Amino acid sequence: MNAFKELVRRASGAITYTIEKIWTLSHRSPSSTVYMVGVPRSGTTWLMSILEEAGKFRVVFEPFNPRFYPALRRYLKRHLKPIYRPYLYLYEDDKGTREYALRVLLGHVAGLWYFSPKRMFYRNVRWLLSNRVLVKDIATTRLLPWLAYWFRGTETWKVQYLLLIRHPCAVIESQMRVGIGNPLRVLPLEVAKKALLRDAYRIRELAPIRDEVIRLVDSIAKPVEFLAALWSIDYYVPLYHARRLPIRVAIYEELALHPATALRNLLESLGLGWDSQALTREVTRRSSTSAEAVAKTVTNVYKWRERMTKQDVASVISIVHRFGLTFYDEKIEPDYDSLKTWKSF
Repeated sequence: MNAFKELVRRASGAITYTIEKIWTLSHRSPSSTVYMVGVPRSGTTWLMSILEEAGKFRVVFEPFNPRFYPALRRYLKRHLKPIYRPYLYLYEDDKGTREYALRVLLGHVAGLWYFSPKRMFYRNVRWLLSNRVLVKDIATTRLLPWLAYWFRGTETWKVQYLLLIRHPCAVIESQMRVGIGNPLRVLPLEVAKKALLRDAYRIRELAPIRDEVIRLVDSIAKPVEFLAALWSIDYYVPLYHARRLPIRVAIYEELALHPATALRNLLESLGLGWDSQALTREVTRRSSTSAEAVAKTVTNVYKWRERMTKQDVASVISIVHRFGLTFYDEKIEPDYDSLKTWKSF
């Protein structure tokens, strides 16, 4: 049975690759691109489905995943480190990353990623008719400011950048339970800590709090603390620049719990239509990236409270706050005003 599933995955991946190749040859100049990024298990696949339905986009799914897009290894060798999070400082030029990023934003890449055959057929046929690109990625929150600085579109091609943020406890609980986005599946904690420490030294945006971050990483004693520090760095970098660059911040809890206003405002800010019935179906449907088919529904906003111990919740919140990211605490929803106006130290 597993062999059959793998055969279906490979066949679907081959179909996707072929369709994307056809698209790249027939759409050399898309009219617009939305680049949407978040950390693993933050709800990016769920939001991707909503945006795709609203905008009739052609989707580029995880183009910075070397398993789906092996070609990126030629361009991003310097970024393939133990904890894979591509990063460049705002004004730093890198020819390989720049060339690959432009191809991604134009939709000129073809990958081997997979959805169910029924979904793939429907989406692939529609994608061939679309002249708009939606990029969805979970590896490049730290690269987002660099992308927004270097690639702002042209007179005929519009580029918009979107950062999706979700409660650290919800993200970390899901990463630990499902495994997706958790480097500790393959790295011992001490090895992962050393990699995180290297990041603390090289990421320039962390300079104002570098000593505190180094002390924090040194003190990490359990996986939930490591994942909290990783979540914090992943979001600290783009939020540091969000008010200076054309980066929209979307909040998972706000979109899921208040879709009539928050989701509508987001879609309208992106220049997309609003069909309440179609989008309500999309908001409440099941969307997964694992065999367990984890539900991305409104009720999922609350599940981390049932599944995490009070001690782990306290550990996560303590670490996040040490980064100055105090808009999340033990409550389900963040302090929205504080998050949207957040400034670094």
